[in-house]
Amino acid sequence: MKELPTFREQKIYASGKKHNFANLGDIVVSAYHYANFKDFIEMWERRKPRINWDNLFIEMYLNDEDKHTLEQFDALPYEKKVCFVPFKSDLPSAFYIPTEVRKTKAREWNNSNVLELREFVNVSVIKMDLCYDPFDMLLYGKKNPLIDMGYNETYFIPNPFY
Repeated sequence: MKELPTFREQKIYASGKKHNFANLGDIVVSAYHYANFKDFIEMWERRKPRINWDNLFIEMYLNDEDKHTLEQFDALPYEKKVCFVPFKSDLPSAFYIPTEVRKTKAREWNNSNVLELREFVNVSVIKMDLCYDPFDMLLYGKKNPLIDMGYNETYFIPNPFY
């Protein structure tokens, strides 16, 4: 991540896991919306020249209490960044989503498992059942929760997008 400007020239390659992930140096790139890796690469090469490298939104997820990684992420020189975490933190880039919130929402979404943070954030966007304001986050780097961070009965406020 620290060498992001050099990624403009690097080759992207399959992560070796599933076709819906690719690696760009030490960054994992999601390719969920493509049928295969070849389609993703073609689209990546077409879009890469249009990337505004001076106005990026950087997103990361931690599924454990890896405070050292969070500190390293927080120190990156990007204004608009968020790291979704399962623990409380005072670091500006951290966005805490309690496990209890993930459990409650997973049950509401008819999923018996507690979703990992990446899955939880993505499913909440798909279902428009958001725990954060995506516009403030993407446009301004602000992390305005739409949830009560306490452990009371009401976690989410009514969806502003309906």
